[in-house]
Amino acid sequence: VILTPETAPSDVLSPAAVHIAARYIGVAWSMPTTPNGIITKYTLVRNGSMLVSSALPGVHNDTGLLPATTYSYILSVCTSGGCTLSSAILATTLESVPETVLAPTLSATSATDISVNWLPPRLLNGVLVSYEVYANNNSSPARVVSGDVQSTILSGLKPFTMYAVFVAACTAVGCTRSNATASITLEAPPTGFSAPRLVVLTARSIDVMWTAPSNENGVLLDYQVARNGTVLAMLKPDTTVYTDTGLSPHTTYAYEIGVRNLAGSAKSPSVTARTDQATPEGILKPSVQTVNASSLNVTIPTPTQPNGVIANYSIVVNDNYIIGLGLDQNAVIGGFLPFTPQQLRSRVCTREGCGSSQITVGRTAEALATGIMAPNISAVNATAIIITWTPPMNSNGIISEYIVVRINEDKSNKTVHQRAANAGALLFVDVGLSPFTNYGYVIGVRNGAGIAFGAATVEQ
Repeated sequence: VILTPETAPSDVLSPAAVHIAARYIGVAWSMPTTPNGIITKYTLVRNGSMLVSSALPGVHNDTGLLPATTYSYILSVCTSGGCTLSSAILATTLESVPETVLAPTLSATSATDISVNWLPPRLLNGVLVSYEVYANNNSSPARVVSGDVQSTILSGLKPFTMYAVFVAACTAVGCTRSNATASITLEAPPTGFSAPRLVVLTARSIDVMWTAPSNENGVLLDYQVARNGTVLAMLKPDTTVYTDTGLSPHTTYAYEIGVRNLAGSAKSPSVTARTDQATPEGILKPSVQTVNASSLNVTIPTPTQPNGVIANYSIVVNDNYIIGLGLDQNAVIGGFLPFTPQQLRSRVCTREGCGSSQITVGRTAEALATGIMAPNISAVNATAIIITWTPPMNSNGIISEYIVVRINEDKSNKTVHQRAANAGALLFVDVGLSPFTNYGYVIGVRNGAGIAFGAATVEQ
C-alpha cells in the first residue's frame, strides 16, 4: 500500500455568520468536504486582514465593529499540500443609536420664534429617520423633522425668555441627544398691565400706585404717570407709587400708567378718583342794588372754585351778623336806616368749611329829613325879624337846600328865602314887615327824597 501525497483541500465551505449584533458578528466555519490531507490550519480573514487561526473548526466572535457596516469574511484552509480559500460572505452589523451629536446653533428671530440649525452626527450608526428638537427639558419634543432636514423654527414662544434647546438624532434603534444651547427670544411690548390703585389723601393730593405688568417681555425702561391724558412724570422701573399734588378740591381725575421696554410700550386701563371737598375759594363780592330807604337787594355770585358741594350761602352784614340764605343766592334784606352805608360780604360753605369774600358797600336810598327843629326868631326892629336854625337831627340824605317859609297872621304862607345848604351861616333876616304884627316861620329841608318841614315858630 502506498499513500499519495497531500494536496490543498477541495470544496472549502464559506464561513457562516451565526450571530449578528451592532458591534460584533459571530462567524463559524467547518471542515471542508474534501480535506485532501490533514488540516493544519484554518484562517479567518475579514476585509483582507487575518482575524484568527485555528487547527480546528469553530466559532469566532468578531468584536469592536461599527454598527450598520458590511464586512467580508473568507476562510483559508490549509494542509501540508497547500491552502484553499473559500468564497467570501458579506455580513452587516445591526444599526445603533447615532454618536457624537453636536449642540445646535440658535438664533432668535422674533419675540416668539427661535431658528434652530444643526449638523448630522459624526457617527450615524444607521439610517437617520428623524431629528427631535426639545426645549427647556420638556419630555415631549417641540419639533420632529425627517432625517434629511437640519433646521427648524420653534414658534409660539414667550417673549424675552431663555430657552435651552437640544437635538436628538434618531435611527430605527433609538436616539442620541446633543448638549443644550441657550438663546433668549427678542423683547416684545409689555402685556398684562392692570389699572393703578388710587388713594385720595386730601382735597389736593392723590396717591397713584401700581404693580409691574404680569408680562414685562423685556427690560423695563420707565413708567409714565398720566393724569387726564397728560404725562406728569417719567419714573424709574423700580418705582411703583407717585403722589400727585396741587389738585383742585372735589374734582374727578383720571389716571393711567404707561410702561416701556426696548420693543415698545403699553398703557394700563384708566381709573378715576375724586379729591375731597374743601373750603370754597374764589368767592366773589356780592352785587347790591338799592331797594328803598331801608332795604337792599343782594345777590351772591357762584364761587369760581366751589371746592365741593355748596351747603349754603349767607350774607355777612357789617361783620356783625349773618343772614343765611340756604341754597338761594339772592335776598332782599332790610331794617336799615335811610341813606346809610352797609358793608356786605358773600359767605359760602361746603361741608368742609366756609369762606367769605371781600366787602361790597351798599347804601340805602334817601328819605325825607326828620328831626327838623323849629327855628329861632327875634325881631330886629318894627319891620324886620332874624331867623336862625340848626340842621335836622336826621338828614336821611344829602341836604341840597334850606327853605324859609313865613306864616302870616291870616294863615297864608310865603316862601321868603331859599338857600343852598353850603351857602354859609344858617340865618335869614326877613325885612319889610308890618309893625306890631304876628309872624310865624317854618324851615324846610330838601334832599334827594324831597322836602320836609319842621315845626313853626311865631314871633308876636
